[in-house]
Amino acid sequence: MKISKTKQIKHYGENQFTHEIVVDTEKKYVLRVHKCFYHNFFREHDAGELNVIFCGLDNIWDYLLKPGNPHGVHFERPAMLSTGQPACSFEFEKLNTNY
Repeated sequence: MKISKTKQIKHYGENQFTHEIVVDTEKKYVLRVHKCFYHNFFREHDAGELNVIFCGLDNIWDYLLKPGNPHGVHFERPAMLSTGQPACSFEFEKLNTNY
């Protein structure tokens, strides 16, 4: 969760992305992205199908944090701009407070 918080502006800039932190507690962190440079780029170039593939790369979090790995974090991505939702949602939740 710390990684997501610290790289938001440094890696994504202030003008190309707009996001809101919906939940930020010791146990849970939820980030919603409302404006995305990549989404806008693919849409402007009539390449929506590539947008879905590109956004799918973020699903590595799901693989790395899947249940059974000794990390103590659950990840979900229930919404994506590239599939028509109004925002992308990145949701992290600590399962074990020992981590």
